[in-house]
Amino acid sequence: QEGLRSILNRTEDFEIIGLAENGKDIIGLAIEQQPDIAIVDASIPECGGIEVIRQIRSADTVTRILCFSIYNTEAIITSMLSAGASGYLSKESTRMELITALHSIMATGGYLSPENTAILIKKYQSGSSDFSIELLTLRERQILQLIAEGNKTQQIANQIGVSVKTVGSHRENLTQKLGMFSVADLTKYAIRVGLTTL
Repeated sequence: QEGLRSILNRTEDFEIIGLAENGKDIIGLAIEQQPDIAIVDASIPECGGIEVIRQIRSADTVTRILCFSIYNTEAIITSMLSAGASGYLSKESTRMELITALHSIMATGGYLSPENTAILIKKYQSGSSDFSIELLTLRERQILQLIAEGNKTQQIANQIGVSVKTVGSHRENLTQKLGMFSVADLTKYAIRVGLTTL
């Protein structure tokens, strides 16, 4: 966050109007402030990037969303774009590419780097793709993220305000959909699709 703030503070074309440490705060700021662009970490705590994007989109704001992650895989890119992101960047991107992405989103409504475009083309041509994250409901994705971050069932129930039985039901559903039943496998999957960086 400090790196982004430093870059944008040195750019006359853009002004920072709000900063947030977690998904819920980003959603609240986007709805309240209606910024032109929100920059969202794919693995932001609490909600996760996918849910943040979906909630901002469902709120019918004018805000476009640039998502970024330390991982640069087809699964993460497609998950974020499918959720409603206007663009995607790797955290390894240069200052110039960030500024280019912001200008492109403002001018054309979207941005993908040549590298990310090549990743999607390669996956499309090979016919292999990982869209199974779209099979999960928002609640299932939230629980998957919390599982991957090391939370036990009772902790998850406390955090999202539901019963232990309800968490168990959602967990059963998501494991059946994904065909993954161990915490290790679920954690690896959550990392692969960008729900967490742990």
